[in-house]
Amino acid sequence: MGQLSLWLLVGCLAILGHVFPVYLGFKGGKGVATSLGVVLGLWPYYTFCGLITFAVWGIALWIWRYVSLASILAAIIFPISLAVFTFLLAEWELGRLWPLFIVAILMPLLVIARHAENIKRLMEGSEHKIGRKSSI
Repeated sequence: MGQLSLWLLVGCLAILGHVFPVYLGFKGGKGVATSLGVVLGLWPYYTFCGLITFAVWGIALWIWRYVSLASILAAIIFPISLAVFTFLLAEWELGRLWPLFIVAILMPLLVIARHAENIKRLMEGSEHKIGRKSSI
């Protein structure tokens, strides 16, 4: 196992530890911020894609003001941006980077799955917007 794969494993364990913490009965966060931290730390392959993803998250949050929607869109954009970079940059060989692609697909699936309730509220029109006073 190469050094990049080991760092990838450590990052995945950090994300899983955040989403499913033993000390909280396996009920943790949605993994978005931890995933971003992992993504920005895996230079250069995930870092460039992570910066694009973070920009998409910020733009989506600015336009629609839903953190959950911005997070879901960012999760979708991340593997797409990795695929685009791999296609455009000859030195990024798919045969060598396949572990990154597997995680780049699984990580967003986990983030989206953890947002199931948010997706339901978005569809119902009851999801909380940033900047709007809560009725509670």
